[in-house]
Amino acid sequence: MHPTLLYALFLAVLLFMPTRHLEGQATVSASASSGGAYSTISAANFNIEASDGSSSGCTAGVAGNHSAFGEHITQAPDAELGQNVFVFHSHIAEDSDRCKENGNPINRVRTEIKGGPSGNSDPELEHEYGDDSYTRWQFRLDPGFIGATSFCHLFQMKAEGGSDDGFPVLTLTARADRLEFLHNAGDGNPTGDLGPLVQADISNFRGKWVEVYVHVLHSNSGKVDLSVRDVATGTTIMSYSNANIDMFRGQPGDDVINRPKWGMYRSLNPGAGIRDESTRFANLCSSESAGSACPSILPAPPAAPSAVTNVLPVAQSINVPDFMPLSWTASPEATSYNVYLGTSPTPPLETSQIGTSYAPALEAATTYYFQIGAVNGIGETRNAIQSFTTLDDTDDGVWEIARGHARPEVEAPQFFTFDTNLSGTAEIDETKAIPGEPGNNAHTFFSTEGTTGNHRWRYSPDPGEEITLVIRLAPITANTNITYVDFRGLGFRQKANIKRTNVRFEQAPGTAPQQTVDFGGLWDDEAFHTLRFTYALDAGQLLTKLYVDEGITPFTSFYSSEIHSTSAYLDIGRAGSDNVGAKLDFIAINPTGAFAPESGGTSSPPGDMTFSETLPLHWVSPLSVTSLGQAGNGLSWGISDQRSSDFLTVERSRNVTTFESLKTIPADGNQVERRDFTLVDPAPQEGTAYYRIRQTDFDGSYTFSNVVAITPGQLHAYAVSPNPAHAELSLWQYPTVDLAYRIFSSLGTAVVRGKLPAGDRVLDVSLLSPGSYFLQTLTGNGTMNTLCFQKK
Repeated sequence: MHPTLLYALFLAVLLFMPTRHLEGQATVSASASSGGAYSTISAANFNIEASDGSSSGCTAGVAGNHSAFGEHITQAPDAELGQNVFVFHSHIAEDSDRCKENGNPINRVRTEIKGGPSGNSDPELEHEYGDDSYTRWQFRLDPGFIGATSFCHLFQMKAEGGSDDGFPVLTLTARADRLEFLHNAGDGNPTGDLGPLVQADISNFRGKWVEVYVHVLHSNSGKVDLSVRDVATGTTIMSYSNANIDMFRGQPGDDVINRPKWGMYRSLNPGAGIRDESTRFANLCSSESAGSACPSILPAPPAAPSAVTNVLPVAQSINVPDFMPLSWTASPEATSYNVYLGTSPTPPLETSQIGTSYAPALEAATTYYFQIGAVNGIGETRNAIQSFTTLDDTDDGVWEIARGHARPEVEAPQFFTFDTNLSGTAEIDETKAIPGEPGNNAHTFFSTEGTTGNHRWRYSPDPGEEITLVIRLAPITANTNITYVDFRGLGFRQKANIKRTNVRFEQAPGTAPQQTVDFGGLWDDEAFHTLRFTYALDAGQLLTKLYVDEGITPFTSFYSSEIHSTSAYLDIGRAGSDNVGAKLDFIAINPTGAFAPESGGTSSPPGDMTFSETLPLHWVSPLSVTSLGQAGNGLSWGISDQRSSDFLTVERSRNVTTFESLKTIPADGNQVERRDFTLVDPAPQEGTAYYRIRQTDFDGSYTFSNVVAITPGQLHAYAVSPNPAHAELSLWQYPTVDLAYRIFSSLGTAVVRGKLPAGDRVLDVSLLSPGSYFLQTLTGNGTMNTLCFQKK
């Protein structure tokens, strides 16, 4: 079956509704009857120019009036398209150009359907300055068609009005050996005449139906797009695009239009060897609305696959373990994937594969860039390049950890599994950056209300192990339940249901003994909190202790006597019919004992898991860079509370990946007092320069300041006032977007955090004690800025 027969319903509408004006388009197709087509065309508000006296008032019997033949546009069934089509008849000896050659040698013949004159056809056929038009139709040349050596126009976009009235702007013409698409800028603009734009051999059109699409922006700096496709195969035969081309013969407000014309307008050059021709056209359509653009009868052309989604690790993640795989959600059209990975911002091809995850060999303390290309037989589509940075030390010791870069069983499959037996839909696997915590991410899991069953992360310890669990999480907006923790081991079972208002300890659900302890406003907002559970035997029972935010004293404890000796595991997740969920930053499990919060040793999770509220070095005045014009770039910063600080290194980069050392400055060992620094880079590189300060301790460990980018001539700078501040602090020249902010004390402790909407740039600092502070802001795209201010 011919492929276009798949569009039978569409073509049936064309067949039985031949004259119509659909919303936003003018279109005409042959009716179901045979014979003359003039009434069908006129009813659709198209106009006709022909060689039989139908236009220009040809007198019957006079040379050039071929009324004896009848209408020169007829309707006939077409087996290939499965519909009636128009047949344009062109005769050499009998026809002329609308009888205008009467009494003179006839050198051209014309039979056409057209728009215009202005105001005398469907408005969708009359294009004024600034209009966009979308034109589509199909045509078929006879298998023995002979093109003229001069011209045989099948389509024109023609000017009407003005000094160039009648000159075509665009022409699709058949010559002896080729089909050409031409541009003519008119007599008034010969330098803008581009002539032939694109061509194809005439053999591509003889005996074949083709579909033509032309998009035009009608202006002096207009646009044109052409596509000609084989209807039988969908193959593109000709295509052309130009986004800056003269497509109008006048200026805005001139009484000029462009109008389309279809048919047979050809030269009778005696050397052409031409003959009488019958050429078929179908489904002529013109629209000035992209949303109602004339539909194609062809299936959509094959395309490259859509980009992959849900790519992990999350962009700009830090503290990524070296065993973290790259993973992504499949592109429906892809047959394979290219993985690009490396330490350069333009990563090279690492591997090609079928699956949707890849486990590379990663080095510690390294920033990687990666990109996934979805591939099929048509081409490749890549997602945006994104980066992540691996842990400085990938050895977590005895702590078995999953961070919020992915589902725990994806990131740490050697420790965790994922279990679900939901009867409904579980909405899971949303991983996002935590607002106000650059580079730190949270994994969100929750369920649709009304579903039943479980979905949870499972850790399986040895049956006789005492263990410690540390989780950092926040609730989902307006969700009463947050999560649950269900421990089974040491011969017992203990479940804790965590809600916004309280935590409920229970053994067999719904049975005594149970214990509910109020949190007292802990979960009033979406802030993250750390919960530590320890599980140990005490006097023959299971003793569970809960510590909140690493407080030394247990928040509460509970004894469980429920015997459960058949299996040992620890579940974190959702159960039953409640709508349960949480934003999860990390899970850390120590299987070697029940440890209260302490400093050092194995009793505390590694510090790389958490977003530190205390800065390692107190940047009382974070790095700022100012353009000094011919003198270079000026850098300034201030620090305090140095601990074993050996030296500072000023570093510069072109790409934020590779930094070079500009100057080394001795530090002050253990000096607590503030010290301010200034430095001039007298010869900054061309383009954008990136600066940072590396602070190195006596033992070789180091930390970095903020990174500052500056472009030559850049004058923009963030500012706050008044400084010193009293009750309010105004932010100046900050971007007009939502800002997350934190205020740190001079000791590096975050004392205030919150969000400022785009229209608000005033902070209330009235409750701050007098002293030095710095304000850190973060935009949604990860841009961070820090400024110092004083509070009186």
